[in-house]
Amino acid sequence: MGMFDKFYDSFKKAETEGLNDPWIRTMVRNAPGGSTAYGPVQITKGLVDGSEAKGLFKGTSVEAWVDMFQAQGDKFNYHGNEEGNLTDFDSTYDYGGSGHLTTDADKANYRKMADILIRDHWEQVKDTDRPVENLIKLWRWGPDSYKDPAHPDYKTVDNDKRYFRQFIKPYENP
Repeated sequence: MGMFDKFYDSFKKAETEGLNDPWIRTMVRNAPGGSTAYGPVQITKGLVDGSEAKGLFKGTSVEAWVDMFQAQGDKFNYHGNEEGNLTDFDSTYDYGGSGHLTTDADKANYRKMADILIRDHWEQVKDTDRPVENLIKLWRWGPDSYKDPAHPDYKTVDNDKRYFRQFIKPYENP
């Protein structure tokens, strides 16, 4: 198993271990501004929007599929926490819902997209003092979470000890 496969498995442990089905939208309804996190490693529409804007998927086998992922994210945003408020409410897109990207091909494309994102995250942190810790922070909380301790979004392991413990599990049991 390669390093990036380990990273994927570690993020999967930290994000969705213990769920009967990891192919769901997050169940965390109270995230500021809502959350579109989806799938085993809980990739968000916002992360993919930013990565797509950088051209990260250009020329890859998932370039067209990423648009489908984004469209699903739009439906998550529309239907999330709206039961009783929308005449066309669809629980498929509410928190804990399955979304519509559920085929084996969708799951394979999700994994390819995740690999591209994880590799890009690694490139951003690999030369830092604590690259794996910073990879976790970047994935979990975004770019301001690991660079500058004076920044209000800076995080430490203490901000989510459970997440860090879960991430480490695949390394403890190779």
